Amino acid sequence: MSKWLALLLAAAAILAGAALFPPNVFWITDEGTKFIQLQSLSRFGGIEVVYPGRTFDPALRLLPDAGHHLIRLGPHVVSLFLPYFALLNVIPFRLFGIRGIYLMPAAGALITPAVTMTTARRLGIEDRYGFIPSTLLFGTPLFFYAITYWEHTLALALSTTAIVVLMRSPVRGTGIAAGVLLAASTLLREEGYILVIAVVLALLVRDRNWRIAALILLAFAVTMTPFWLWHLHLFGSVLGLHGAVYASYASQSTARVRAFFDYLLRFRAGTALSLLLVAPQLAAIVMPRRWRQGVLVLACLTALAAPLLLALDADPILATADAKGLLPALPFITLALLAWREADRFLGSICILFIAGACLNLSSAGTWIIWGPRHFLPIVPLLVVLAADGWNRIGRPAVAAVLIAASLFIQCIGISDLAIKKRGSERILQAIVAEQTSVVVTDVFWLPQEMASLFYGKTFLLAKSDADAVWVVAALRARGIDRFTFVAARHYRTLSNKALAPIIALSTRRTRVVTPGMEFMDVMLLSCDLRRGR
Repeated sequence: MSKWLALLLAAAAILAGAALFPPNVFWITDEGTKFIQLQSLSRFGGIEVVYPGRTFDPALRLLPDAGHHLIRLGPHVVSLFLPYFALLNVIPFRLFGIRGIYLMPAAGALITPAVTMTTARRLGIEDRYGFIPSTLLFGTPLFFYAITYWEHTLALALSTTAIVVLMRSPVRGTGIAAGVLLAASTLLREEGYILVIAVVLALLVRDRNWRIAALILLAFAVTMTPFWLWHLHLFGSVLGLHGAVYASYASQSTARVRAFFDYLLRFRAGTALSLLLVAPQLAAIVMPRRWRQGVLVLACLTALAAPLLLALDADPILATADAKGLLPALPFITLALLAWREADRFLGSICILFIAGACLNLSSAGTWIIWGPRHFLPIVPLLVVLAADGWNRIGRPAVAAVLIAASLFIQCIGISDLAIKKRGSERILQAIVAEQTSVVVTDVFWLPQEMASLFYGKTFLLAKSDADAVWVVAALRARGIDRFTFVAARHYRTLSNKALAPIIALSTRRTRVVTPGMEFMDVMLLSCDLRRGR
């Protein structure tokens, strides 16, 4: 397959994915929070997230924060996430509505393989021009994040361009350009801090070019300094709120130690099964060349077993929480591991250093549904290139095809999970819209962010305690609100039966919403009339 045909097919697939999936519901609450942030920025200007419930709740008692996604800073509410991605999406959102928010992720997903392919000529693997874009787009989580509202792909396009620039010609101008590009990527994703260190150290490993390394760091620091000062002034941390929150998770030593296993090796809930799946890949690192054939055969067997195990899981959405290990989630990496001794020193060093740095900073605490090794996306294009180079060195096209096919199958399951999740979330959204009430009260922490497209169409209030349940009913009555909708869930409850009883007594109709394939998100809507019992 030619590189241009691969890119055209990718563009068509991304457009089809963006068109077929409902745009007004999301994969997880992170996306919903980002969309709330964008809506507030577009409607009201400024980085403060305007809370519609402030009329009823001036003290922010019932702020729908989803734990820590919306954060109170004094009298103000801000998003956990830095505002730069939202700023970039204001114009597409205003021009094209909610579908416009998927343009930036799609653009980043197309730029990344186009830039990555330019490494093929330098490594002498032009015959793998088709392998690089097709595997990168469809054999990794890149396509998944191309059709979700996330900054991953745009950050990846910037960081990959920086690395490619340095591969071509590490001179003064490219060093400065790389530093600026890495800074821009870091403003979107904090993994950039680890990546810039990995790139600089890898450059020193390759050719001890201290001058270019210093220029990269200087350009990075100069670009970031005004943003660091702004973050420090607004949020009390140069990293911003997201970086500060997850730094606190990473400081938990037991969770950090477990993160090495979870983010590199885990694919199923059972530790033994996960180790079995990655055993051939781990063996590929240390086995002598004469044993390559046996390692490849075993790698093919475990690679084909991985998507089968994932597809047969009884809880496909929740199963993604375990299926995030870098090695089992991307079986084609075996090709790179078998030839790592002959691999490009610069790219190989970046990957090793980034993996080490990421695992030291990641934590298994505070994670829930996730698709794929997204925290390692900055090095995924490099791993694809190294796998293409390894394929050239090893040969065995039939074996390589099996590993690539397994990678594709795993990603197909991810897209299927996204479809299940969006369909279920859309059912909940449609049921809430059908209620035709202006106020929605819930004790389900994730509901307001999941319903982010309704955040400024209805007023969401989150009851976090039994006392809140009593207070909200009194507050609504005091404001002359006669009707509201209460949303309850079987698996995510905060209120006790005693606190729920008065709300149930107010209900005139109950609507159960079933979400096939993700029953843990089934909810019950209670249509409540405050005039009852007066």
